[in-house]
Amino acid sequence: PPRNVQDSESFLFRTWNMCGDDTLTASEQERCRSGKLLLSDVFAETMRAHPESRFGMINAKADLVQRLFEKFMELTGQHNVIGFAMTAAQFYKTMNLMMQKYAKEPNFQTYLIDGDHHCYTNSQIVFQTTPLGKDGKLGGRPKLIDWIECLSETPCREKRVVCIGELQRVAPHEPAPHGCYCDVKLA
Repeated sequence: PPRNVQDSESFLFRTWNMCGDDTLTASEQERCRSGKLLLSDVFAETMRAHPESRFGMINAKADLVQRLFEKFMELTGQHNVIGFAMTAAQFYKTMNLMMQKYAKEPNFQTYLIDGDHHCYTNSQIVFQTTPLGKDGKLGGRPKLIDWIECLSETPCREKRVVCIGELQRVAPHEPAPHGCYCDVKLA
């Protein structure tokens, strides 16, 4: 859940001895050592450092594999039962809060899919997936494959944020909205 992100990610940085790693900038290393660095900070700073590159993110709104990884990391590494109890709604809220940070960068694009599937680009479903699901039966545009193709075009004909659903407000200290919504701050 959002309130546990800092503790969990600081634990990961310490466990994998990342704070002194050459992949982090000097500023990131300092924040890492003081327990104030988030993975989303590293990703956002990388986008700013490479404005000529596009950064595309494909995610299911309730990605089961990511949720299970997070749950077990919380339970085994942190002994955090609250983190282990994270719901699909809390997962999606946390993802939206991270994407709010990323969306400030003009080279960030994202494609959000209803459902809990994980990994779309390594199988044939990449050709049928739409924002409404991996099988494409419910319609929705653009298809994932068309959005991926657009990442290499200048200018891209597709929207920076692809999401289908009712617009909802997502804020750190408010309950997680339920359903297949889209964050109003990303629309």
